[in-house]
Amino acid sequence: MPNYQVAHSPDADDIFMYAAISFGWIDTGEIALTHEAHDIETLNEAAIALRYDATAISFALYPHIWRDQALLRTAASFGEGYGPKLIRRKDKQLKRNFKVALSGARTTNAFLFRLAYPDARVSYKNFLEAIATKNPASKSRFASAWTLRYGFSAAMPSSPKTPSYRVL
Repeated sequence: MPNYQVAHSPDADDIFMYAAISFGWIDTGEIALTHEAHDIETLNEAAIALRYDATAISFALYPHIWRDQALLRTAASFGEGYGPKLIRRKDKQLKRNFKVALSGARTTNAFLFRLAYPDARVSYKNFLEAIATKNPASKSRFASAWTLRYGFSAAMPSSPKTPSYRVL
């Protein structure tokens, strides 16, 4: 029986797409599917290394791997208003060379961000790893909360202890 390795991110949209594999809700016949979840930059690096039979990638990576990888007909999550939001305090103006942390150098958000803010000082962080280091049990909960709270929300909630923010 052939076994195919599938890799995806722990974001809510990927979890939804791969739930059928994880819970055995689809009959794959003679094909065995195993899957792993990683942050998107790790998946981008894995795609370059041809590590998995199928993997999620940042769309911005595809021009770099098209000779070795093919896009599947389904499973895209891309569009206007989708993904993390850039926020700033309402009482602050951004400098041309403001500092920002992004999820990876080969991600679509980094590609689009560099086009919009070429003078920004960018550093790259694995946010899932940073959160897991502080609280290992929070890794998957954080990924889903990030997508739901920041990927689809228009603004962050304010409280007396939380500064007021504006989505850019």
